[in-house]
Amino acid sequence: MGIDTGFWTDDRILELRLRFEAGESYQKIADAMGCTKNAALAKAKRLGFDDRRSSPEVLKPKRHPIEFPPVSRCQWPIGDPGEEGFRFCGDAAKTERPYCAKHCAIAYVRPPDPASKKAA
Repeated sequence: MGIDTGFWTDDRILELRLRFEAGESYQKIADAMGCTKNAALAKAKRLGFDDRRSSPEVLKPKRHPIEFPPVSRCQWPIGDPGEEGFRFCGDAAKTERPYCAKHCAIAYVRPPDPASKKAA
């Protein structure tokens, strides 16, 4: 589809901007305006539109697959789930608990008995 240099009139640029700001995809904009997707995208870029949706893959945080240990293993998370290297403890879990002895000691802390404070 050949587009002559006069295609992008002030009215068409305004329409492009309004459609862009409304969140329409470049394909939808192109179909409505009678041009190619690449023509709409290139013009928007030349005009300096802030385009964070042109490549959705770039915007998505890279997720690493999380491998959960079996139920009989410690489920204590180690690290940041959004970063590479995240894992679970994986040591043997205590009976009827999701964590190993070390992590149960951290997770299950009883508050001090108020009666013991009065005696001291």
